[in-house]
Amino acid sequence: MGDLRGTLTGHSSLIVLLAAAVGVYLTHDAFLIYLMSLFMVFSLFALAYNVIMGYLKLVSFGHSLFYAVGAYSVAILSTRYVSDMLVVLPLSVALAAITSLAVGFLTLRHTRIYFAMLTLAFAMLLYALLIKWRDVTGGSDGISGIPRVSALFSLPTTELYYVFLSAVFFISFLTLKRLDGSRLGLILRALGDNEDRFRFLGYNLIWYRIAG
Repeated sequence: MGDLRGTLTGHSSLIVLLAAAVGVYLTHDAFLIYLMSLFMVFSLFALAYNVIMGYLKLVSFGHSLFYAVGAYSVAILSTRYVSDMLVVLPLSVALAAITSLAVGFLTLRHTRIYFAMLTLAFAMLLYALLIKWRDVTGGSDGISGIPRVSALFSLPTTELYYVFLSAVFFISFLTLKRLDGSRLGLILRALGDNEDRFRFLGYNLIWYRIAG
């Protein structure tokens, strides 16, 4: 299996992505903007997965769990409690982070197939909860009517939403790109390459896995 860290190296990928994002916006084609929006959303998912698989060499079948927690938190909070996205988004990120810490603490003590199966079990547990708890999650129908407003800004059109999403995507992309050459990135890479040597050097294996 090749090293997935290649997705974060060099500047050519950033230039191509930026040109594609601007080009799609200038077309003002609703369908192309929708497709590019989906591309950026799922690219963020893939970039996050690259940290655990590309650096730590761990195969996770439960990465969608945290994606779902964040998405459903936004949907439930904004439609039931508070519509201001400046409040909803940080809360949703915090809930997803807390969930990842809890699941990581329980699963990252294991490796290889044991880790993979545990992550799959947690993902299927959440899937069952989301499907069965129809009064809150909407079941297989999902949740509609999610607002795009806050006290400081409004995103009433698809194009404005696309600009906001593009900004989030490129900030996240650059942040993960900087991780590759950072001290934390080098430590995570060392952990993935040789766990025994990493442990002998005095590092806490579990906590650095959770940090990744």
